[in-house]
Formats: sequence, structure tokens, C-alpha cells
Amino acid sequence: MSFADCTKKQKAVNCAFPLNYCFIQENATDYIDEKAAVFYKGCASAAQCRHKENKAITCCEDDLCNKGISCYQCSSNISFADCARKQTRVSCNLPMSHCMKATKDDGQMVTYKKGCATTNECRKEMAENPVDVECCRESGLSCSKCTSTVSREECQKHHQQVYCKSSSADRCFYASIQRITEEACSAIQRFYHGCTSDALCNDTANFFKECVTSPEACQVQCCSENLCNKG
Repeated sequence: MSFADCTKKQKAVNCAFPLNYCFIQENATDYIDEKAAVFYKGCASAAQCRHKENKAITCCEDDLCNKGISCYQCSSNISFADCARKQTRVSCNLPMSHCMKATKDDGQMVTYKKGCATTNECRKEMAENPVDVECCRESGLSCSKCTSTVSREECQKHHQQVYCKSSSADRCFYASIQRITEEACSAIQRFYHGCTSDALCNDTANFFKECVTSPEACQVQCCSENLCNKG
């Protein structure tokens, strides 16, 4: 078992006072046995988070900050465009609960960086080493978004670039349904581009309800690079 396995089963809950913190915790056994470890996520009080003997617990204060997110990671001394060309996706573990995009100028060199960050790092101002920081809890992925009842080409003509708002939205997609009704006197055609999660890509019914009864009329394609669903 692992935090990744725990995350697959997680659901959002409302924390009531005095449980003002989110937490993750691994309760390991006295034996060196990873399978025997238990992984927890949930609400916690300030006292629980500050308990000196409870070293296995990690807490944070923002909404859903223990959900677990993935961010793009890269570094460049040229530009963010150069950084993006070599970026990779990494998983962020508490206390790092945000995606970060930072520009650092030490007077001799400018560094462009993307990666994971803590809440404090997102708020921190360093006078001696000026840093311009932007933080978010998004996936960092941008996709083409559009809808059409005519054709995919018509959809693409008025597409917009959007940033995926959820940390779990780690895929761009293109989905379509083209079906003739039983009476053969009308047709259903819809074309759709946007953001989604990898877990939804394997079932066309997640995109169109008609695909439950007519899966052969449906198609979905997912990809993981910026604007990869544009063409």
C-alpha cells in the first residue's frame, strides 16, 4: 500500500473546529515491511499537528492541501519557453501542496524555474535575492477547448486555450459521437475538446451519455502535453 493507493480512494470532507488542518500520516510498524504500513489522510487539530512524538504526521492549512497534486518541473537560465521544452511531471508531497513558477535574479544570472512549493514558499519575499513567484493548485497543463455539432474542423476554428483548473486534470482530450437514430431520419453529432483526468480516458461514456448504449459511435483520445489536442 502507499499514499498513491490511498489517493485513489479519497473523497472531500468538511473539517469542523477544532480540526482546522488537513494531514497525511504513515503509521509504520516496528518491522521493515512496507506492506504493513498504513496510510491516512483527513482532518486534524493544531494539537495533533504539533505533537512532538507524532513525527509521522504532516499538516497543512489550505483547503484540500493534502489531496496530492502533480506539477511540471524544470529549470533554465534562458527563458520559461526553454524551461518548458525540458519539463517533466512530478508528484508533490506535503508540505509541498502548490505548483510554483518562479523567476530569480541574483544580479548575475536569471533563473526560470517550475516545480513544487510549500504554502510558505509561495508567500515568502526574499529581499536579498529577489524572486517573482506565481503559485497555483492546478495541474499546470493547458489544453484546447471547444464544442461543435458540425465537425471537428469547425470546433477547432473557434477553440480557446484553457488551463486545467484541477490538479487531477492531467490530460487533454478530443471526444466525439456520431450516431444515426433508429428512425434514420436524424443524426447525433458532437465534438468536444478540453481537460480531463487519465482515469476517465478509458470510457467514452464519461464524455457523452449516449455512449453507454452506443459505444461504437463514440471516440475519445487523450494526451498529456500542452495543447496536444489542438490539431
